[in-house]
Amino acid sequence: LGLVHMILGDERLLLELMQVTLTPATNGIVIACLSIAFGTLTSLTISSLRQRQKEVRQCLNKEACTVALLQASLIQNYGANRRSPDAAIYLQCLELLKMYVAR
Repeated sequence: LGLVHMILGDERLLLELMQVTLTPATNGIVIACLSIAFGTLTSLTISSLRQRQKEVRQCLNKEACTVALLQASLIQNYGANRRSPDAAIYLQCLELLKMYVAR
């Protein structure tokens, strides 16, 4: 402890030095730079997440439209070929489509 005081000086002098040099710098430019950096980082993160959300929404809408179109054409083909041997295939396809949408 004595060696530390000898190298660094008296505690009171170190406290004064810190108050004169470090405190104004920390409260001045350091806090301002950190707030700008964190604000920019937050803004970029929110922007990136919002863009991902828009892309996911577009993909979901596209898939929903495709599923609805597939369902409509399967129902239409099943109605037209109700007595044909392919009717079981149409029903199976509709059942698979129902299971796909339900998951």
